[in-house]
Amino acid sequence: MDKNFINFHILISHSPSCLNRDDMNMQKSAIFGGKRRVRISSQSLKRAMRKSEYYQRNFPDVSVRTRQLELLSEYLAERCPDISPQWIQKSVAIFSDKTIDESDEEVEVVETKEGEETVVKNKKIAVAPWSVAEFEVFCKMVQEMYEAPLNEKDQSALGKAVEKEKNRKATTKKPRLTDDQVKDAYLTKLIKKQMK
Repeated sequence: MDKNFINFHILISHSPSCLNRDDMNMQKSAIFGGKRRVRISSQSLKRAMRKSEYYQRNFPDVSVRTRQLELLSEYLAERCPDISPQWIQKSVAIFSDKTIDESDEEVEVVETKEGEETVVKNKKIAVAPWSVAEFEVFCKMVQEMYEAPLNEKDQSALGKAVEKEKNRKATTKKPRLTDDQVKDAYLTKLIKKQMK
């Protein structure tokens, strides 16, 4: 069976305006038909579609993508009033692999060319797109798994993890975890496995 791909390149007249800018704040352009022409990126067109009345009418629950986890938690808390803020923060932390508390952000001291030391904060990871309805399902699963009693197999595995942590030699960079922290890490692992 033949697979054909048709790519349409279309010239459209627009009023003289800067419809789409690049990272240098200049009009995006491309050579087309032997001339340099203003170009509109696919991201720009897709954003216009997402913000259209048709999209709002047929796809009201838009996804959210952000690195600002505190704002994301607040946004989700406003739209999910039936879910406790504790479970919202826990779910955001699990699915973004980051804690909500900014004080936990790792800091690195880097020496510049001039010999001076400067503090650099590690860049946050990008958070996968969230839709509120999808997040509510995730959040309920997280709460259920945290509140449900562990079966014998999981209790045994958790007991071994706690014992292993107690016997581990603690360092300044990696202090020994409490029993609750070990349990939290174990449950997080179970949740991620379940989500897959």
